[in-house]
Amino acid sequence: MITRRNVDVGDLISAGNQELFALTQIDPLRLTVWVPQAYADTVAVGQEVSVRPADALGKAVSARVEHVAGALDPINRSRQVDINLPNKDGKWLPGSYVEIAINVVGKSNPLVVPANVLVIDQAGTHVVTVDAGHHIRFQNVSLGRDFGREVEIIDGVKADDVLVASPSDLLVAGEVVGVVESAKPKAKGAAKS
Repeated sequence: MITRRNVDVGDLISAGNQELFALTQIDPLRLTVWVPQAYADTVAVGQEVSVRPADALGKAVSARVEHVAGALDPINRSRQVDINLPNKDGKWLPGSYVEIAINVVGKSNPLVVPANVLVIDQAGTHVVTVDAGHHIRFQNVSLGRDFGREVEIIDGVKADDVLVASPSDLLVAGEVVGVVESAKPKAKGAAKS
C-alpha cells in the first residue's frame, strides 16, 4: 500500500535518487517492543500476546511473537521483540502506537515500592531495611520496571520487610534505630475529623 506520496501531478521528475512513493506492507504488520531485562528471558518465539489500540477504544486482538533478539541492548538494557499482527481488513494503521500485553510466566509478583527507598552506589542497587531488633541492614535488590515515583523490586525483599525512606548516607549496617511508620494517605471521600 502507498503510505506517502512525495510528488504531485505535474511535478518534474528528473533522474536521480528522489523518492516518489513510500510503500508499506500492511498485512501482517510487524510490531517492535522493548522488553525490560528483568522479563527478557520469559519471552519466546511463537508466544501469543494481546494487542490493543493505544486509545483503548478498540478491542484487543491476539498476535504472535515472530523474533526475539539474541542479546540485550546495552543502552536501554532491554530485549527487542518483533510481533506479527494479522491485518487483513487494514484496521491497524502502520506507525500507530499500541498497548501490548505479554504473559510473563515463572516470575513472582514483584513488589512496588517508592523510588526514594533505593540506594544506588558502586556496590550496586540496594535498600535499607530494619529488622525485628531495629537494626539497620543493607539488602541487595533486583529491579523490574520503573514507574517514576515507584519501582518494581523483583528480588531481594519480602512484603513484610520494613524499608527506610530516603536513607541517609551516614547509616551503618547493624546500627540501632527507632521506627516511625509513615502516614498513610486517606481514602477518597473520607470524612475529616
